[in-house]
Amino acid sequence: MGSGLSQEDLEEKNVVIIGGGFAGTQLASNLAKKGIPFVLIDPKDHFHYNIGALRAAVYPDFIKNILIDYRQTYGDHQFIQAKVTLVNFASKKVKLDTEEFVDFTDCVFCVGSQGPFPGKLDDDVTSMSEATLKYEKFAEELDKAVNVLIVGGGAVGVELAGEIGEKYKAKNVILVHGSEALVGSNLGPTFQTKVRHGLEKLNVQLLLGDRVEDLNTLTLITFTKQTVRTRNVSFISGI
Repeated sequence: MGSGLSQEDLEEKNVVIIGGGFAGTQLASNLAKKGIPFVLIDPKDHFHYNIGALRAAVYPDFIKNILIDYRQTYGDHQFIQAKVTLVNFASKKVKLDTEEFVDFTDCVFCVGSQGPFPGKLDDDVTSMSEATLKYEKFAEELDKAVNVLIVGGGAVGVELAGEIGEKYKAKNVILVHGSEALVGSNLGPTFQTKVRHGLEKLNVQLLLGDRVEDLNTLTLITFTKQTVRTRNVSFISGI
């Protein structure tokens, strides 16, 4: 005989999932398929599919593809919009910032990671409407700019430069990167050549092996004319 729990035992469980990112939603999906009760708790009312975030920042019509409503997905009985303030493993309860308590048999932490916009959303953006407005505002500011500065030529910087260059052929997109290798130094010369040629075809100017000297004084993600100084050059940026 196997040592696993029976289906009846599994159906008696109440799994609390703290955090609705990629791990939390995948776990919720797996539990739902097995008929195991769960509650997903997240401060936001939506899942943010940040893999498509950079395209949404440049193409506002794409925003609807990266925001997924938790309540429509799980229903009110399997989703609570709140922040967990305390987990008591002795009493098997989690306390919410609403002063409510949720019982659990098992508790899983899936709190994810943080990062700058537009790749990630700020913690204070908790609703789909707020997230949509933030992306639309970014797109509006970008639309006004003539010169666009992107600091950093990792995967995010290169993708954002490509998205902007594809949509706005007339804009001057300047990408400043401290290394001579884009995306990652472990990627070989064939990859580097293809990426450089692809960006240059989109009118992206590459300043490799260079660094922005006055980054802390610059206004970011806002259309405003300002002088940017790197180790080697200075120019006017519009966003």
